[in-house]
Amino acid sequence: MPRLTNLITLVFFTSMSLNGQASLKKLQAKLDAHPQKDSLRCVYLNQYIDAQNDDLIWPAYNEELSYIAKSKLKQKNLSKTQFLFFTEMECLSENNKAYILGNEGKYEAALTVILKALEKAEKYDLDNSKIVLYSALSMNYNNKGDYEKQLYYSKKSLRITEKIKDETSQAVLLSNIAYTYGQLGEFDKESYYLNKSIKLSKKQKNYEALSSTYISLAECLKSEGKIKKAIFYAQESLAMSKKINFVENIAYAYRFLGMLYFSFDELEKSKEYFLKSIYEAKKQKNYSMIGYSYNDLGNLYFEYAKKGNAKDQKKDIKLAINYLKKAIKIHREIGYKSGLSYGISNYGDLLMWLEKKERLKGNLEKAKTFRSEAKNLFKEALVLESEMQDYAFMCENYNQLAKIALIENDLTLAKQMADKSYELKDNMGEKPTLIQNMASNLKDIYAIQKDYKRAFEMSELNHNMSEKVYNLENKTKVVKADFKIKQQEKQLKINKLTQKNQLIELQSQRKNFYMVVGIGFFFIVSIVTYFQFMRFKQRKENELLNQQIKDAQVLLETERKVSESEIKAIKSQMNPHFFYNALNSIQGYVLTGEQQKASESIGLFSELSRAILESSRYNEISLFDEIELLTAYLKMEVMRMPKIHFQMDYSSDLRLHDLFLPPMILQPIVENAVKHGLANKESGGLIQLRFQKTDNLLRVEIEDDGIGREAAAEINTLKNRRGTSF
Repeated sequence: MPRLTNLITLVFFTSMSLNGQASLKKLQAKLDAHPQKDSLRCVYLNQYIDAQNDDLIWPAYNEELSYIAKSKLKQKNLSKTQFLFFTEMECLSENNKAYILGNEGKYEAALTVILKALEKAEKYDLDNSKIVLYSALSMNYNNKGDYEKQLYYSKKSLRITEKIKDETSQAVLLSNIAYTYGQLGEFDKESYYLNKSIKLSKKQKNYEALSSTYISLAECLKSEGKIKKAIFYAQESLAMSKKINFVENIAYAYRFLGMLYFSFDELEKSKEYFLKSIYEAKKQKNYSMIGYSYNDLGNLYFEYAKKGNAKDQKKDIKLAINYLKKAIKIHREIGYKSGLSYGISNYGDLLMWLEKKERLKGNLEKAKTFRSEAKNLFKEALVLESEMQDYAFMCENYNQLAKIALIENDLTLAKQMADKSYELKDNMGEKPTLIQNMASNLKDIYAIQKDYKRAFEMSELNHNMSEKVYNLENKTKVVKADFKIKQQEKQLKINKLTQKNQLIELQSQRKNFYMVVGIGFFFIVSIVTYFQFMRFKQRKENELLNQQIKDAQVLLETERKVSESEIKAIKSQMNPHFFYNALNSIQGYVLTGEQQKASESIGLFSELSRAILESSRYNEISLFDEIELLTAYLKMEVMRMPKIHFQMDYSSDLRLHDLFLPPMILQPIVENAVKHGLANKESGGLIQLRFQKTDNLLRVEIEDDGIGREAAAEINTLKNRRGTSF
């Protein structure tokens, strides 16, 4: 799955008032009518900056606010009230400057500006400025990924709002604190602070803060796997934002719903919300949101390309590239480093996917072109991420560069990139997939260098992370399947309600029919026969409809049971026999001190485990993936029984990536051949696998020169067999 970023709308303060609703046109008129550089113009400028969403417009007004405040503070005849007022205006304008620097990824410069302004606010005990600046300081640490410090300064700001009894600001800060606990994985505390924020927002009738908090609550519920509730609160946020015309949140609410449905493979629904997000963001001239939504669409079409057939794949790849390039262009133009880095990395991931396809087809020059372009993108992203100290994306891009270097046989560069990735692992929190990729790269590098001790250490780390990834993926599978069942149950209720309405309508028609028959009886006897015929016909139609309703209910019940079976299948995936054999072999090598063979066995075992877990996600896998799985399995058996040899043949006209078959359908047959045919043969043994295209069919032949079925059956009767075959 492509990288997704969740642009949570933290409600930080940018002025003394909270999201001013004054009309921009009215405020502009006031500014035009009052050109004097005095305190009243400062108030109008501050209100205008607060109400203006376009990041290309309001910074000029902030420059004027800063200029007036600093000019006035140089005068010596100011009263104490005037001095405190212009000091507060200066602090607010400095906070706005820090916001601009943060958007450009210049977090250290922003931090310097905030701390300097905060020194003045604390010196003159300006509570409103301290609330704003502590919140800005918290936001700065959020951008750097330092959530402990973010929490510290948010709580410091909260204490001041409690002191001055500013419940409106308290609601906002409680929401921010909840978000931070969510980032730290403390979901109970996140839920606690969100509910406190909602209670205060309702009390104050602060619907803007309430709609933002609903989004945060939806994110919290999503993390806990409560999808139905997450969608409910996201839609509540959207409905409330539309009702009060909270335009800043409408576009984000659409985007969040799109990400929510994307997470659960509801791609068509996801696309609908992403397009609505772009439409709203364009109306607001919210360029960063437009860029992020273009990124989301690019990721969505990339997912279509990976799941679709060969016919649609070209079109989907073209659309994915188009949207990702649009996102990169927008973020480059507005100088938004975070969005630019995100888009460049996603585009690089797509190019590496295309590179692998071309390399496997044997189109080495085309693969090299894709690889070269991706390499440049990852390097550019690293420069941006280093400036922003975005350790997770840095680690991912170092991993990608290490993979590219390994493909190009540049072992020195590969180790250099992998080591840099390894150095970041303690700075990026719980990211098992990233750490697994990094450990896999280092394992391969150390194995090539014949440093088997470190190769074993990385293999062990890779194995530990793969277990975590497997557990997370299985948890996601269960949540997805549960979500699917709930959607089907919802549809079932809708269908039942529709059928009930149809029956009521038919009953109503029947009553009307009886009335017409009664009236007709009194007027003319000759038409009685006709109406009786109509009644008979109506009854037959009702019987037919009732039968159709029963059939539909049976079908829906069958579909529900199938979905429940999918969950059971996920929770009870089989563990094949060869896992036991492989672990016995590895134990043997360890006990006999054969470190190199033990390391190689563990590497093969890790690859095979991952291949099996990967194939268990899908109903069908490509012939290429099946051949890779079988090759890994046979290599392990050869390690265990060196007398065995295998041969894999397939015709050159086979499109390995475009042919699909059920996973694990061939492996049990191959295992039978090894276990019963070759294992009991004293001298050597050969198993051959041939894949051919015959007419419109895939022909698979598995042949071994083992002892034969009769001899194998005779041996099996002599063994005391325990357990039941899988």
